[in-house]
Amino acid sequence: MDEIIEASKTANVHHFIKSLPFGYDAILDENSQISQGQKQLLTIARAMVADAPMLILDEATSSV
Repeated sequence: MDEIIEASKTANVHHFIKSLPFGYDAILDENSQISQGQKQLLTIARAMVADAPMLILDEATSSV
C-alpha cells in the first residue's frame, strides 16, 4: 500500500483519492463522476506502480 500512496502523491492525485468516500478503497467505474484530468492522474499513478514505461504528451493536439 505504501507504494500506491507514494505513486499517488508523485502523480498529484493523493488528495483527490483521500476525498473519495472510501479513499483508497473506493471503486471507480465508467459511470463515476470524475474529470478527465483526474482520470489521467490516476492512470499515471497506476503506471508508476506497475513500473511501466511512460511517454506523457501535454496538449499534443492543441495546435492541430
